Amino acid sequence: MGDMKSILNQEDRVGSKVVYAEIKKFKECVEYCELQEMKSSGYFYIWSNKQDSQARVLSRIDRVFIKNDWVHKLPAAKVHYMPAEEYDHSPAIIQWEGDGGPKKKMFRYYNKWSMDSSFMSRVDGSWSQQIQGSKMYQVIGKLNRLKKVLNKLNKDRFSKVGKKEENSMKRLMECHEKIQKEPKNERLSKEEKELTKEYIYWKEAKVKYLQQRSKVQWLKYGDTNTRYFHFLIKAKRIATRVFTIQNIHEETVQMTEEVAKAFQEFYMNLLGTD
Repeated sequence: MGDMKSILNQEDRVGSKVVYAEIKKFKECVEYCELQEMKSSGYFYIWSNKQDSQARVLSRIDRVFIKNDWVHKLPAAKVHYMPAEEYDHSPAIIQWEGDGGPKKKMFRYYNKWSMDSSFMSRVDGSWSQQIQGSKMYQVIGKLNRLKKVLNKLNKDRFSKVGKKEENSMKRLMECHEKIQKEPKNERLSKEEKELTKEYIYWKEAKVKYLQQRSKVQWLKYGDTNTRYFHFLIKAKRIATRVFTIQNIHEETVQMTEEVAKAFQEFYMNLLGTD
């Protein structure tokens, strides 16, 4: 953390022209070291040359970077940039205490589910069951029921998909070792084909899962760099969480329940309760 002497993105400076060449090496360094900027609040521009009018330059050159271990151990950590007052740099306060984050998991559809042979029959079977009520009530009811069906499919077939891919590869390697000793064994030859098919299936399921969770072009980095993708998944989850918000009473709240209540109060005030 500290003054990096360089900006990272085009929008990180105003008042002076930004040339991509000046940020290229810094950006490459951050990517090479697998760093992620800590979630922040407060002031965006953290440095000022303190000049008047047209000569004033504001930039974001102070940063706090984190790696995978930090994301895993302190998921609620964030940095808050304060007013600079008479100084050219804004002071930064790092907070890492939290209440454990959201309690309820949001439903997500995963592309890997469609690989299962029973996928369509499960979806059709659930959706075709009638529900009484208005059209909107029927749609919501069917979606809620389908969510349970898909969650069960995930639990039955795709839980711990990484472990299943690892075990299938291990069985395939063991079969290869046996074939080295008995190259003419027909039973081992058939077993190899089945194990290869199984390994490819679970590898594809794992790739689909990681691609969707990270939203990064997998082939750009290679499908063996799974540690980097797991890091991006955790970092993205943290980046999209709201740790601090100002409610309608202009009070700053931080606890998960208080943040949720602030959102609820805002929309109830906006839309009404009827």
